[in-house]
Amino acid sequence: MDTKELQHFIVVYKEKSLNRAAGKLFITSQGLSRIITKLENELEAKLFIRTQKGLVPTESGAFLYQSAQKLLNLFSETENGVRQLARKASQLRLVCATGVLNALSFDVILSFMKANPSIEVQWIECSNREAKGRVMGFEADVGLVLGDTDETGLVQIGLTRHKVVTMVHKSHPFFKKNIISLSDLQNEKIVTLNKDYRVNEDFHSKCAELGFSPNVVAETVDTNCLYKLCKLAVGVGILIDCSVDHFEMGDLKIIPFQEEFTWDIFALIQQQNIKFPLIQAFQAHLRDYDFQSKRSV
Repeated sequence: MDTKELQHFIVVYKEKSLNRAAGKLFITSQGLSRIITKLENELEAKLFIRTQKGLVPTESGAFLYQSAQKLLNLFSETENGVRQLARKASQLRLVCATGVLNALSFDVILSFMKANPSIEVQWIECSNREAKGRVMGFEADVGLVLGDTDETGLVQIGLTRHKVVTMVHKSHPFFKKNIISLSDLQNEKIVTLNKDYRVNEDFHSKCAELGFSPNVVAETVDTNCLYKLCKLAVGVGILIDCSVDHFEMGDLKIIPFQEEFTWDIFALIQQQNIKFPLIQAFQAHLRDYDFQSKRSV
């Protein structure tokens, strides 16, 4: 039993069909069937039962699936950790949650690269959940993420905090207000950033705590698009205060929440890597960086 066989087994388990799984794996169904049979012979256990609705995992199959996921995750973390150790003196891999570099500044990375030309810096932007996962899985040395974490073995360093605010058109009754409550949005049409942004998850969670589900009529990946939708009075916009600095407000108004509703940005690092020279150098850079005056807009 090897990792490739386990990966094939997992696809079969999820698809509940040899044909569909084979198509996703770009192999023949006969070849995939032989792999599953080989696993069953090695483990001396039946993994699936054929039914009219497809393959149904046995108790042994369900147990192998849970264990296989853990084993493959551990194998991946080990492989990435070894590669990280081999490159720790020359390469710094950064991962940024979607929107973080707009709230901070692209210069936070570019200025570090300029000051350290001998260091190869790689960075990628992805969802907040994936960014944290990449740090936990040793796929990244430092994560610039949103919200704190209770995962063990991770060091988090607070960088900056921004308020979540609303953007309303002058035609809306809220335009006369200077502050609103989240509960005021219960019957309103809402325009927000999409699920790649932590603010989307936090907004829905806070509304759920108040006992209602927001009427989101539009989600976008782009703050500029959200701005245009608000200009057209499509709905009340939910966004970060720093993302409106370059907008011509005109018929629009920014109104804060009376509740504590913030976007907290952290640097996330594996505890066992905290003393890597390149990571310490980037930590020092973050510590000395003036986020307020140099944030990207």
